[in-house]
Amino acid sequence: MKPEFKRLSFANCWNREDFSLQAAPFVSPPKWHLAHTTWFFEEMVLKPFLKAYKTYDDTYAFLFNSYYNSLGERISRHERGLITRPASAVILKYRSHVDKFMERLLESPASPELETLLILGINHEQQHQELLITDLKYSLSHNPTYPKLSDLNLISDRDAENTQGDDWISISEGVYTIGHQGDGFAFDNEFGVHRTFLESFEISKALVTNGEYLKFIEAAAYHDPKYWLDDGWSWINNNTMTKPLYWKKINGDWFQYTISGLMPLDEKAILSHVSFYEAQAFAFWSRTPTTYRI
Repeated sequence: MKPEFKRLSFANCWNREDFSLQAAPFVSPPKWHLAHTTWFFEEMVLKPFLKAYKTYDDTYAFLFNSYYNSLGERISRHERGLITRPASAVILKYRSHVDKFMERLLESPASPELETLLILGINHEQQHQELLITDLKYSLSHNPTYPKLSDLNLISDRDAENTQGDDWISISEGVYTIGHQGDGFAFDNEFGVHRTFLESFEISKALVTNGEYLKFIEAAAYHDPKYWLDDGWSWINNNTMTKPLYWKKINGDWFQYTISGLMPLDEKAILSHVSFYEAQAFAFWSRTPTTYRI
């Protein structure tokens, strides 16, 4: 199921304090996401294509740039949570300002160059909608009250009708062409069509469930180095990892934090929020003979 972010309603549960929340250097505050996507349309679209447009605030080019080196200096990612000023209300006004001028610009037919930038901007904003939810979920998960953000928790059950049995897809070894092809939209890191050699492998048609991964945990696999890559074994020990992100064991029962709050673990739900190391160890464990596991 692809999350439909337009269905998320924050009206009754959003706190103004959430706007600047940043629990770790690798997440960004909601206010920054909103300002950055607004800045993109101002910087990339309005300034070059709308005559006489004046920027809302010249300091925003520094505050809300991300990785666009050609557009000047920017604040460090881990300091984005320090931007308590401008206030969230000001950022919302900034958004309304840019939206108004974008509507004015689009009253006239778009040139091919402008159309390309608009498509990029829309896809860029969709990307940040997803990032906003994942970043905010991570930050809120550190709140010991496990706050609820939405009734839609975005947890999906595996479709048993289409994934029953032990069906596997076999991929033969050979040289395969990878990279974006066609006329549809793609980000720059999807380009560079090239060939690569793949060894033969099998992949299951069924998605892994929480219940299946729970067996991996109960088999004490997090404490057995034979299932892990050397770097993965170092990672779980250095970070004291014994379970997936957002899982919590309370009085012998497993729970999972979602944007609907802390909920009993749904064993039929599709597994999520595991690292490459955990996925690799689980895959190796699940295909290892039971006698060897013991």
